[in-house]
Amino acid sequence: MTSTVSRVKSRRWLLGEPDFRRLRLIGLVVFSVRWLEMLAVAVFAYQRTGSPFVVALLTVLRVLPMALFGALIGAAAERVERRRALVLVVALMLLCSMALALLAWSDALEVWHLALASFISGLT
Repeated sequence: MTSTVSRVKSRRWLLGEPDFRRLRLIGLVVFSVRWLEMLAVAVFAYQRTGSPFVVALLTVLRVLPMALFGALIGAAAERVERRRALVLVVALMLLCSMALALLAWSDALEVWHLALASFISGLT
């Protein structure tokens, strides 16, 4: 019973921290944007190619860097200040999204652009 009360108190303390709330909000926004981006990429790729294989391949390209380089990236991330790492990751994702948006706006977006952006997003 005592451990339950102490866990509840520790959660309240954590939720009372403004930095923790900001971090959770940023995480929620980044997570939501990534899922929306994956959906938009899948819809575009399917409309452009009509191939479910290409859609699956683009999803695999997003996950592949985590499987191949996850341990190395994790070790490197431990050596970098967390705030700086978060800003770098969000900035890289923003640059990829902006590049895709500009290519789509200029009607020059191709599936290979999506593949490259998916791989880079997977690295982040």
